[in-house]
Amino acid sequence: MWRYLPNDFRIRSLYDVGVDWPITYDDLEPWYQEAEEKTGVNGSTDTGSPRTKPFPMEPVAEVWAMRRFRERLAPEYPVVSNTAARNSRPYDGRPACCGANNCQPICPIDAQYTGGTAVAAAERAGVVIQENAVVYRIEAAPGGRIAAVHYFDPDRGSHRVTGETFILAANGIESPKLLLMSADDARPRGISNSSDQVGRNLCDHPSASLTFDAEDELWLGRGPQSPSSINTLRDGPWRSQHAPFRLDFTNISQLRGAAEDLIAEGVYGPAFERELRRRAAHQCNVKNVIEVLPNPENRVTLSDKKDALGLPHPRVSYSISDYVERGMEVSVQHFARIAELMGGTNLRYTPKGEYANNQHITGTLGMGADPARSVVDGWGRAHDHENLFMVGTGVMPTSATVNSTLTALALALRTAHHIEQG
Repeated sequence: MWRYLPNDFRIRSLYDVGVDWPITYDDLEPWYQEAEEKTGVNGSTDTGSPRTKPFPMEPVAEVWAMRRFRERLAPEYPVVSNTAARNSRPYDGRPACCGANNCQPICPIDAQYTGGTAVAAAERAGVVIQENAVVYRIEAAPGGRIAAVHYFDPDRGSHRVTGETFILAANGIESPKLLLMSADDARPRGISNSSDQVGRNLCDHPSASLTFDAEDELWLGRGPQSPSSINTLRDGPWRSQHAPFRLDFTNISQLRGAAEDLIAEGVYGPAFERELRRRAAHQCNVKNVIEVLPNPENRVTLSDKKDALGLPHPRVSYSISDYVERGMEVSVQHFARIAELMGGTNLRYTPKGEYANNQHITGTLGMGADPARSVVDGWGRAHDHENLFMVGTGVMPTSATVNSTLTALALALRTAHHIEQG
């Protein structure tokens, strides 16, 4: 649950790359705070993002492995606690983190905030949720106002829902897909797409990593799975030359991976037990989370393949730029230095080009002041339709170096307040 940095909102002005946002960090800061309070965020204040109020909670207790990283890498690399919607004390009816190391796919005790928590709160507030409803068309009236949405039930029965204000919140893949599927005679490119920007500028953070054996016994696997990181490489004048990045430390138990490797190597019996214990104690990992710049050719369009309801799948086109590759090369140098400071041996780098994705989707509904170059304005209102608003990570015009969730929540709260104020 990271905040962007103030400079992340104006990289075109500062570094002549990407695009500037139509809003500033200061515009969003109160909504960052509200999002953190609603979801229960803990974290370190030393992240580079200015605050007007403290976090709702102190960080979860530092695990042994992260303490050793912090001690051995200081002062060359300041290691800080990650900000996360995970309780370090009882908060909002949920318990404190028990250190089960099962944050993904789901916290076993609900110490971590989830979408289910939000749904329950919405229903308590009077929201009526229509389950098993797949919206397949947004209907616009001749004057441009959105008149209705159409959805299929599981038997493909069609239903029409009218309203005064419509909010599209299906994130950065399904939202543009729905807008494109809603093309009509007056709007052959789709709803809200007079600019031909719907679906364009898709971003996700690619990651490379280094796995190595630390000199110390670290015994990863107790506490949060992603507890600490290095934030000092997220911003600087070099952003005009190569992608910035955050360095993240994994705290996932190494037992399974080490066991699978040993079996593949044909190691069994007493040797297996000895080597498994050694690897589980010493093996560790550091990865980068690297910024991707908006590229109109990285996009979501409609596929000719259909799902069970007869609706088109999204087709995704995506490539990695030289700007990112240069950032990858710089991060590999930092990987090597971190391993050296940790007394690392048996270094295993991600092969060049074989990057992991992070599901930090941004773009495809980008906000901007110019209707010819963006989909929504700074409030999330569609340029083409006065009563259609969009929220979610898709409206974020740039990806920065952090998970997109908190910024999307802050933008949604800001948009909701704007709608409420009329």
